[in-house]
Amino acid sequence: MTAIGNPYSPGTDTDQPPNSTVTKIGKPGTLPTTVGNLTINGTQTYGAVVYSSTVTFSTAASRIIPGATSLSFRNNANSADNLLISNAGLVTTRLGIVIASGALTISDAASKIIPGATSLSLRNNGDSADNLLISNAGAVTVRAGLTITASNLTFGAASAKIIPGATSLLFRDTGDANTNLGITDAGVVTTRGAITPTGGIAATAGGATAPTVYHSGGITAVATTTGTDVTPSVTETYIVEVFVPFNCTLTGVSILNGSAVVGNVKISLADSTGAPIAAAVTASTAQSGTAAFQKVPFAVPYVAVGPQKFFVLLQHNNTGNRFRAHAVGNFGASKKTGETYGTFTSVTPPTTFTADLGPICDVY
Repeated sequence: MTAIGNPYSPGTDTDQPPNSTVTKIGKPGTLPTTVGNLTINGTQTYGAVVYSSTVTFSTAASRIIPGATSLSFRNNANSADNLLISNAGLVTTRLGIVIASGALTISDAASKIIPGATSLSLRNNGDSADNLLISNAGAVTVRAGLTITASNLTFGAASAKIIPGATSLLFRDTGDANTNLGITDAGVVTTRGAITPTGGIAATAGGATAPTVYHSGGITAVATTTGTDVTPSVTETYIVEVFVPFNCTLTGVSILNGSAVVGNVKISLADSTGAPIAAAVTASTAQSGTAAFQKVPFAVPYVAVGPQKFFVLLQHNNTGNRFRAHAVGNFGASKKTGETYGTFTSVTPPTTFTADLGPICDVY
């Protein structure tokens, strides 16, 4: 083993470990060469030395202390910095870093990788294709697909876009065997299963306002004498279904009065489960106009979400009243007994038709 002691004293260095040899080095300014390996024990300070073999640090926590500004690992011709480490800790490599095994870990909590002037590319093993390309402007291009194993894909832009391929955009099932949702470039949408619009369906954009008149049972009166002239009970609620096909704002319910108008009526909408809708209730309103439709408004207009089945609940406070009811039909129509005028309770949604109970009416 060959070691170096005081780089400027000739002869043997008695400070070196036993069996070590000191290379005699000429006057300051010369570049000595030591052949063989060098083992450094403890702290040593050397001038310019060139070794033709290996430098080994035996101290468990070894250090190389740079000059005041940097430490440079040069190329063989001493013409370029292969690895440059500034005194502040900035590391610059000449051609790249190859990690043969393990991982590249960035410990800073808010870490950054700063790309070149145009882009940052993560290449394939053969360096022939961009697996992931990130432009300096932030556009990301993925070569073969993006798999999100957990969490969500979130778009931060207020007006986000997904731009499809030239012909279509497909949302596939997990086995990639079926198209759950297909959207052609022309805008044709195909779904594999049913669509459940929890927010309803808006009316077509071409109309100035959405239609609001929908008939109970889907049937309108063809004359003021259509149906049956019914005498009401003040302890009963008369129930009939009405279908609202899309979102709209309903002002109230228009009922077809019968041959007599005495006392008041009160009306509420119920949802598809039969639960009264507190936001769609009329005031107690005097019945007026025999053999005619009478509009009875809600306390405030009600925004109905469709498509959905609703039920009209009708109450009377005077048996002298008459109302027209469907005599025939193929829809839900019934009544609930033991009621108190002015108070609406949940009803059992009728699934069959009972003649002379379901009021002839429209929502409007």
